[in-house]
Amino acid sequence: MSDHIWAQEHIAAHIAGGLDPREIERLEAHARDCPACGAALTEARRLDRALSNLFAGAGAGPGLEDRAVARLRDAVLRRPGLGPTAKRCALAAASALALGRRCGRRGARDR
Repeated sequence: MSDHIWAQEHIAAHIAGGLDPREIERLEAHARDCPACGAALTEARRLDRALSNLFAGAGAGPGLEDRAVARLRDAVLRRPGLGPTAKRCALAAASALALGRRCGRRGARDR
């Protein structure tokens, strides 16, 4: 896969904080040399800042994520009608939510 295609496919992940340092350097180096990818990265950063500012006051309070995951887990485990597969799916969804939030926080710190 060419660096150009790879960069285009990874701009959103970079903005979300989902790239490791080696991948960040690869994308940034390509964006410095490629006007199209440089412009796309600049626009993605601009949009991210605009959306962050738009939703700045709507952030969840401390502990909301942990409380939501704990309540979901408790509700799923206590519900008699759900079989083991449904319970596993619900726990996987709760875990994915928690992981996504943690990755999002890491990405916000990196900016």
